[in-house]
Amino acid sequence: MNSVPNKADDGFEGAIIAFGPETDSILDRFKLGDHLIPRLRVLTTTVRSSQWEAILRAEEWGLNYEQAVNLSGALLADIKRQQFLQAKVSIIG
Repeated sequence: MNSVPNKADDGFEGAIIAFGPETDSILDRFKLGDHLIPRLRVLTTTVRSSQWEAILRAEEWGLNYEQAVNLSGALLADIKRQQFLQAKVSIIG
């Protein structure tokens, strides 16, 4: 398994806000660490969800098939959950 760059490697300084429970669970399951969250935010806002898995498997990310499939699915589930909650709040508010 290829290693994923650690927080010191990506130069990110600041607060890390989780995507949601699904993504957190996958990051923990594969011991990928929260340092990926800023990069995942960029990925999810710049690339179509249908391409996330392929990008996560690319050399730059270094994830294996199982990690990429699970992480892309978790990201999508958490984003859909966030959208649902935002819609619910706007209807109530």
